[in-house]
Amino acid sequence: MIKIRFFLFNVFLVHCITVFADDLSTKSCLNQTNNISNCLQSKINLAVQNKHKLKLDSGIYVLDNTLNIPSDFYLDGNHATLVVSQKNGLKIDSESNVVIKNLTLDGKGIFYNTPIQYQMSKKLIGFSNLVDGISIINSSNILLTNNKFIGLSRGVFIASHNATQLSNMSIVNNNFQNLGMTGIYALNINKLIIQNNTIKDIWGNGVVSESTPLLSKSKFADGIYLGGSRNIIIKNNIISNIQRIGVVLDNVYDKTLDIGMVNDNVLIESNQISNLNSSRGTENNAGIWVEPVATKDNPKKYITNNVIIKNNIINNLNANYITNHQYGIFAGGFNVNIEMNDIRYFRDSGIYCIFGNINLKNNSLKNNGINLFKNKRPMYLNVN
Repeated sequence: MIKIRFFLFNVFLVHCITVFADDLSTKSCLNQTNNISNCLQSKINLAVQNKHKLKLDSGIYVLDNTLNIPSDFYLDGNHATLVVSQKNGLKIDSESNVVIKNLTLDGKGIFYNTPIQYQMSKKLIGFSNLVDGISIINSSNILLTNNKFIGLSRGVFIASHNATQLSNMSIVNNNFQNLGMTGIYALNINKLIIQNNTIKDIWGNGVVSESTPLLSKSKFADGIYLGGSRNIIIKNNIISNIQRIGVVLDNVYDKTLDIGMVNDNVLIESNQISNLNSSRGTENNAGIWVEPVATKDNPKKYITNNVIIKNNIINNLNANYITNHQYGIFAGGFNVNIEMNDIRYFRDSGIYCIFGNINLKNNSLKNNGINLFKNKRPMYLNVN
């Protein structure tokens, strides 16, 4: 009797596991022609509720709504594709402890040089898909790895009004290609690693107008954009064919609080950056751009401090030129160290020093219009 009971218990246990596995299968979502997002969302919620990882069945899922990702969630995309054409793909808002891997987010976006009909009364020029692949708001402990981001406005969008709510993120071994605005956009974050990613073919954001939009207003187009960011590592990335800037560390001023968001302790190391093509309008190009830290009237309105730029290869040999200025490294900030970089074939300057304390050491500068330029106009410029 005891053996029979034990056998029946094991049969029951196996049956329960089988049923649970069936419940988490996403094949039923693949077979639907509508409400696919609702189907996937229910699988996500069920996996978290039962503390299980979710592995998608391989295939193509056409989303009609954004998927909300909760805390303590592990998603293995299993190389499935989420088509993101109407709203943002995945959203992580005020959550923590999330892993997303082996997933393709495809927005099917195309860059248009002439206006197209975008909505009934509006036309669009530039990039046709204005949505993001993954948006992360006020969250922490997030890992994105081995994913692909294609045909979107921004591959990954990260933002917060309080950096203590947005911390500990890693974006590793991902592929970003054929995007509008930027591969990775991060605003006001603490502790971010961007490593071993490939980012290429960034064309410029879409411009929508009720009359005729102008191509010159389709700007932005950066590989990696950071503002108000602290304790950042950007390492071993391949960044190529970018319409504006490979890596930009920007000044962000909060008008409501009347303070600048501080950039501090940023390492940009061992990246390969090439082909920074002529921006549209009046915007300039650079492999790495560290925005000047201040204004003449208020030198601490914007604060960029402790930036290390080293061992990067920045080569613009095959870029397209029109009329814009193009720099290997455009540097401004307190305590900026630029060392052991290889910078070549920039029409204007290999390194352009604009503002703050800038330390140069053992850089290789060849075939640039001017290898090193020190701007004498701004105050507070000290180059060693």
